[in-house]
Amino acid sequence: MKKVSVIVGFILILFVFSSCGGSQSQGENLLIEMTEEIGANFVEMDINFGGKLNDSFTQTRDIKIVGEKLKDEMGIVGKKLDEIIAEENYNQYTIWGMDEMSDPITIIITSYRDDETGFEETSVFIDLIINTKHDRMHQIIEEKSEILKTNGIEAEITTCIVGNFPGKLSSDIINDKIRMTIEKINGKIIEDYYDENLASVSAYSPLIDRHIFIGNKKMNFNVAMRYNEYEDATYIWIGTPIIATGY
Repeated sequence: MKKVSVIVGFILILFVFSSCGGSQSQGENLLIEMTEEIGANFVEMDINFGGKLNDSFTQTRDIKIVGEKLKDEMGIVGKKLDEIIAEENYNQYTIWGMDEMSDPITIIITSYRDDETGFEETSVFIDLIINTKHDRMHQIIEEKSEILKTNGIEAEITTCIVGNFPGKLSSDIINDKIRMTIEKINGKIIEDYYDENLASVSAYSPLIDRHIFIGNKKMNFNVAMRYNEYEDATYIWIGTPIIATGY
């Protein structure tokens, strides 16, 4: 699937300074309900956890110790990738594998030091893709959050439902599907973008507790749609508070 790049580091910085705490379960339920109500086929749910581990520059040996511990606690049983990057003032450890349900999990631990400012930080980013829709999604998110919390990480969470429709939908139908999702959350549109290949709308809803700021405007809902000619399907991404994955 052709994707638009997402800069993970920027997302994490955005959450550290702009997020507001609150229950995530209402947002998750709304995303699932929307996908069903607009008639989209469920493809996957993408869940991202990101947070600060500590305020110091961590050596690769210690990063690997943390990574292996998280791998076991997150239930990665089939490790497919184990990569370490070690540069001056920058270390990163990446683990990618599968859990017992064959759902992919990626763990990225990054440590950075700025000699000029003296700034040091080590952060953790985890991406979990759930390939089958079931009623344990919220429980899984709570379990993963608790694992991070016991490791001293107060994680910010983004969730995104990916769905699709057979064939190429007209621009009128795409606009109608997006309008339906905005109405479902009593949303106020903050930003929108349309071209011949992509429709994307950001909004704020009082029904979703968590939010970020775009400038001085609150935002907690993001929906995008585009046609994939290779699969002959029109995809939809519905995320809260943002779509933190490529599309």
